[in-house]
Amino acid sequence: MIRLLLFAFLLSGAVSFGQLNRYSFQQTDSLQVNIAKPLFIFLHTDWCTYCRLMETSTFADQILVSYLNQHFYVISFNAESKAAVQFRGKNYKFRPTGRNTGYHELPNALTNSETVYPTILILDGNKVLKLAGFYAANDLLKALKSAGY
Repeated sequence: MIRLLLFAFLLSGAVSFGQLNRYSFQQTDSLQVNIAKPLFIFLHTDWCTYCRLMETSTFADQILVSYLNQHFYVISFNAESKAAVQFRGKNYKFRPTGRNTGYHELPNALTNSETVYPTILILDGNKVLKLAGFYAANDLLKALKSAGY
């Protein structure tokens, strides 16, 4: 009986993986009060193939997931979201540009320019690091470490 319980315990540990802790912009405002960490913002869209590839491969890497959870508050944000967002005391909303098209003000405000997708932003106080395009897990980890994170 003890062997069976031990086997079940070991098996459950072998198949369980750490999840990437994701937060909303509103949550990070209050979290920063207790424990200050840089924000890791993954900007994506529904139509972006490379964004989906990063979701399924890059952010599935357990070494990267552990690193991100330890060093950052991670936000995954659809740049075409129609939901209003309050961040750092300011309100941001979706701006339609035509029939079934538009953009959210927040990514534009954070990048001060047009954004390609996927884009990763690291907000650390007033410092902003922008990583545009697809990153494999190892490449992203190297980029973060070489930038001092």
